[in-house]
This record gives sequence, structure tokens and C-alpha cells, in this order.
Amino acid sequence: MIIFFLPYAGGSETIYRDWDSGKEDMVFVPLSLPGRGSRFHEPLLTTIEDMVADLVHQMSQRLQEGESYSLFGHSMGAMLSYEIVRSAPSFQFPVPVHIFLSGCEPPHYQRKLFLSDKDDDQIIALLTRLGSIPKVLQSETALLQMLLPILKTDYAMVESWSGHYANTVSVPITTLAGDCDDVAIQDFIRKWSLYTTLNHSHYQYQGNHFFLEMNRGEIIKMIVDTLLSHS
Repeated sequence: MIIFFLPYAGGSETIYRDWDSGKEDMVFVPLSLPGRGSRFHEPLLTTIEDMVADLVHQMSQRLQEGESYSLFGHSMGAMLSYEIVRSAPSFQFPVPVHIFLSGCEPPHYQRKLFLSDKDDDQIIALLTRLGSIPKVLQSETALLQMLLPILKTDYAMVESWSGHYANTVSVPITTLAGDCDDVAIQDFIRKWSLYTTLNHSHYQYQGNHFFLEMNRGEIIKMIVDTLLSHS
């Protein structure tokens, strides 16, 4: 089985470079997006539909015929994971056996940051407070100028997302939340249970919106244990 990992807004595949299942038959594969990471020189994608198509193409190149897969996405990556499942039939692509949606409220609860109404300094201050921009980068003007267009484009796309719990998927969903996250509220994250016709489970971890790395070991164990329960 392959577990594909999708990044959050402004992030790249490097977020998951140190993630490993420790099992030969359970391979972790971070997916890349244009305009960042190893694909920095490619144009940014501005719509959910284009991002989903790009990600499905990447997965189709990696999966062997009949091979099963799962998806793990954080924040924007969780949104894209759900949209991949919804769009899979139109691509004649198989649905995953499980999706892990981390730090993301479902679309009918989604609250907006409205970054389009803010200037660069306000965006940097807000995203630094939320943990999206490490404080060590605040004084790195050149790096921030490279990062800001990616963040603006990604957040504009996220803010355009809409949906309703009538749009259910027949895939088990596991949700993850940080206990101090003020971007994606845990009570709202639990509402993903309305979006699946199958099982839903939920896990809480210590940390703010960007709780992944500080809980990496626990999260990896949860993913492995969850997927082993399918076999």
C-alpha cells in the first residue's frame, strides 16, 4: 500500500521528508505541487480542480494496477484529499481505502482568513502568529518575497472552497486536530463524520495548527495501526 501525503498552504513535499512507516509494504510518498519545492519553477495552480488533476496524475504514475492507497492531508492538503475522493470517478481513478484529514474543518463549517483583504505585512504577521511562517523567516526578506505569492494563491483557493455534507464519500475518514488550534476548531473538525457513509474516527494532539512535526511519531503509529486494521 502507498500512503500519499499532501501539503498545507504554502508548503511543499519537504514537510513529510522524514516520515516513514517503518514497513516495507506500507510506503509513504509525499506529493509535490507546482510552484514550490522540487517544482518551484513551474507556474502556480490557482483552482482546486487543477490541483486535483495534477495530484491524480502523479498518483496514477506511481500506483501499480490494483495497488491500494490512502491519503493524508493537512489543512489545504486535507481539503484536496477530500476533493480527490469526490473527483476520482470522473478521472476513472480508484478511490482510496482511507483518508486522513488533519487540521481542516469541513467545507460547510469552513471559516475564512480573508487574506485578500490584507497587505503583505498584515499577512506575514497573521500567518506567523498561526505558525505558517516560522519566526526565523520574518527577517528574511528575499525568502518571504518568494513565499508570499505561494501563500496568497493557496489561501485564495482555499477561501473559494465550498460544499455540503450531502456530498458524502464511501471511504473511512480519520480526522486529526491540535488541542490549541485556533484556525481549525476541533468541534468543527469532528463534523467530517457527516461526510462519510462509513466509519469516522478522531484523534487530538498537542499543539496549534501546525502540530504535525511535534507529534510525528504518534501520528505515524496511528496511521500504520489504522491501515493495518483494514488488512
